[in-house]
Amino acid sequence: GGILDLGPGGMTLPKTSSMTMSGGTIQGTGTFINQGYVVIPANTASAISAGLSNAVGATIEIQSSDVCCTGAYNGTLTVASGFTNSGTLLLRSYGTVGAGTSRLDISSGTLTNAVGGVIQAMGTVDSAVVNGQVLNSGTIQVDRSLTIGNTGLVFDTSTGTVSIANGMS
Repeated sequence: GGILDLGPGGMTLPKTSSMTMSGGTIQGTGTFINQGYVVIPANTASAISAGLSNAVGATIEIQSSDVCCTGAYNGTLTVASGFTNSGTLLLRSYGTVGAGTSRLDISSGTLTNAVGGVIQAMGTVDSAVVNGQVLNSGTIQVDRSLTIGNTGLVFDTSTGTVSIANGMS
């Protein structure tokens, strides 16, 4: 947990670095530029209310899991405003019974999946959710169940690709 308060200069996570957000918040007037690997572990909820950019070659992984007979371990990242993904947004399940959810919520604005950007739902049996307005010019790869919840908003994939594995929806 904890709070990282960015000033106007923002912060860049370099290509060779990783960061785990276990219930924390990145806030402030600057932009968090991810060039490395950011993990939101299962059973945590994290937030970014500062600006956000996920660069080419960078990954933001939101994990979910479950434990037989004890319930879901959800991973949630809430982003206050729209941002551009030029890397990979990975909604990944480590579950075995289908109880957990990897979830990305965009509170306002548009998630722009740029050319070359990938939004991927992968793993075993848990569900993946993206809530928000989405402009897809890259690839959305559905290797496990994925819900794009954007009632009353726009989901535009006219210049992008949606690839759905056999048996997935």
